[in-house]
Amino acid sequence: MVAIAVPCIATALTCILAIASPRTASPLLLAPLVLSALVAIFTGLVVDRRHRQVEAELELLPGRVVVRDAAGSERTTLEARSIVGATTARLEGGVSLVLAQQPARSRPTVLRLANEADADAVRRALGIGPGGFGSLQWSAGRSRMYWARVFFRVTWRALVAFTVILGVLGLGVLGPTIIQLACYAGMAALGMRLTQGNDPPFVQVSSDGVVGHVRDVSGGWVPRRVPFDAIRSVAAKGASLVLDCAPPHGHVELAMARPDGMIGIDDEERAHIVAQIQAASERVRQPSQHEEKASRLEFLRRGEHESWQVWLARLDALAQSLKGAHNYRALALDEADLWSALETPEVEPELRTAAARVLARAEEPETRQRIETTLAAERDPAALKQIRVALEPDAEEAVRELEHLERRATARR
Repeated sequence: MVAIAVPCIATALTCILAIASPRTASPLLLAPLVLSALVAIFTGLVVDRRHRQVEAELELLPGRVVVRDAAGSERTTLEARSIVGATTARLEGGVSLVLAQQPARSRPTVLRLANEADADAVRRALGIGPGGFGSLQWSAGRSRMYWARVFFRVTWRALVAFTVILGVLGLGVLGPTIIQLACYAGMAALGMRLTQGNDPPFVQVSSDGVVGHVRDVSGGWVPRRVPFDAIRSVAAKGASLVLDCAPPHGHVELAMARPDGMIGIDDEERAHIVAQIQAASERVRQPSQHEEKASRLEFLRRGEHESWQVWLARLDALAQSLKGAHNYRALALDEADLWSALETPEVEPELRTAAARVLARAEEPETRQRIETTLAAERDPAALKQIRVALEPDAEEAVRELEHLERRATARR
């Protein structure tokens, strides 16, 4: 409401001055003020709206997910390359998948899925592992989009500067009064104060813990970080996120709303935040399943003194065991483990490359299509390049490319 009230009051004040001093005021001075009021109203009432919870259908495509409403119209598209953070948790009545898209501070997209199978399908389409990555941030302020914040800030400051310049240039011609000059200076100060970008309290869930704001002795807000391994329980109570933690953290209350109570994180988002923090704290205390599966594929690693040619030949020989030509190591190779390694971004690129090579030698169209779908959602350019080179059917060409990539990596180090 402040963003709307300030330019409106300034416009009204200038109109009064124009009427009171018709000889010293110019109608041209009113244009920037009226325009600034319209910009503020548009930004506050139209762009600030938060997307409400709706039922939607998800169309899963390689590297992206299209969200459609009940009528089949496209609402938005989630691109794998634009996602900078993601995490999963079990929620009452389904699975919570939360995605943060560029820019990093935009409000996360929350998907409530029916079951774990649906969550796996969405994660595979977007190249997200079961453990998640990056960070998610919920602001206790308005949910204005990043581009709108920048537009409003730049436009407001430009209009304020334009108004002040008109006032200064009119000193000799218009002869403005001291009151008018004070009005210009006050508008400039209010505009800079309004748009200086102070962040309201927020809750951030990152890879290593929770960051939020707590009250200090002076009544202000100070940031506080709590690691996941210290969190025993979490709950949303009123306008706070309450964490029961091990010493030295103890009882921590993180703000989820501004002091006026008019703006904050809604109830639906609070349920997802609580579930995500609880799931993350439990994952810290339990061994990761994908790490356990990846450990069973350690023999696929390239040896310290093993050449690329020998390594690829060994992987091709192991691939024959999946097609029925069993050997003494066939029992150690499981196709499900190979797919799990390839489709989990947290697994090291070397193991994912080996898994892709072994799977691709099966020469089945379904296998190749699944591999391409996985690579379409890959975010790591170096890993993507290495996997694609290892999929080259010509072993000699693959060896040359892998040696070239190794030399470039060594030079960078």
